[in-house]
Amino acid sequence: RLSMFRSMHAIRSKFRSLVLELDVGPAWAHGSSLAVCGIACCAIVAALAALPTGKEVAYGLIGDKNFGAARERLVDLHEDGRGDLHSAMALHDVHLRFGDVDQADNVIQRALKAYPAHADLLKRAERFYAHTQQPAKRLATLIRLLRVEPTSGVLDEALQLLRLHSNYEGEKAILADFANSPILNEAQHVRLAFFFAREQNYDLAAKHFVRADRMSTKPNWRARMALYRIVLVEERFSQAQALVEQWLGGKAGKDQIAYFYHEAIEVGRTNLARNILDVAIRRGHMSQDDAGQMRRDAQG
Repeated sequence: RLSMFRSMHAIRSKFRSLVLELDVGPAWAHGSSLAVCGIACCAIVAALAALPTGKEVAYGLIGDKNFGAARERLVDLHEDGRGDLHSAMALHDVHLRFGDVDQADNVIQRALKAYPAHADLLKRAERFYAHTQQPAKRLATLIRLLRVEPTSGVLDEALQLLRLHSNYEGEKAILADFANSPILNEAQHVRLAFFFAREQNYDLAAKHFVRADRMSTKPNWRARMALYRIVLVEERFSQAQALVEQWLGGKAGKDQIAYFYHEAIEVGRTNLARNILDVAIRRGHMSQDDAGQMRRDAQG
């Protein structure tokens, strides 16, 4: 309001100076009327330009905590088509101050339609839908954000929402879309690999189990055991032997060794099972007595 009063005072001052200039002598009255008119017009334009815009008035009202008047101004701005993203977010916030969630939602939906690829707006919308507990709209916003600014964190949030509602197909579809993206983290590669394994797409499943293991700072035994099982199912026994020898070259526990051993017995590959124990003993992962006990347990 103060800025508006100052602007009006500036206009009156300019008009007063024009009147004084017009009264300085006959030369102006007789020979310079066009120049005078030009100067007057320029002064009026300059004075009008100094008036605060509708948005500036609304922001000033917000600063004065006059939220009711600010909301009226902002609503008028957007109804007249003079609003922008900044004023839309101001109106969104003012609606929330009055607890008007539906109107706040309408504003942010219109903003998303006008600025569909604005990452900060999408993040703001996602927070709003999380706060107001609207999971469907939150998920749709997260998926849109993934298209604009994909990150592993945003992907995790979307997947958690899908898991919360047991949306298996939705999880698979999103992960498959980003199967070759660098944003996938270790756990996401494992999840995607299990999706492929469940559909018996073993080549793709193995590919993502391997990626997950390579990304890990320590052995990812969940991925390794699943990969080992796939190799056995596809009867690639020499590869199974090579993988176990490779993995037992590092740190391994008895539980992992027991799994490899019993899975080999399960598919009738007694030679592979015996070689696994031999490698484990040779690498110092277990003693002869431990190996003997594992054999006895398997027999009965």
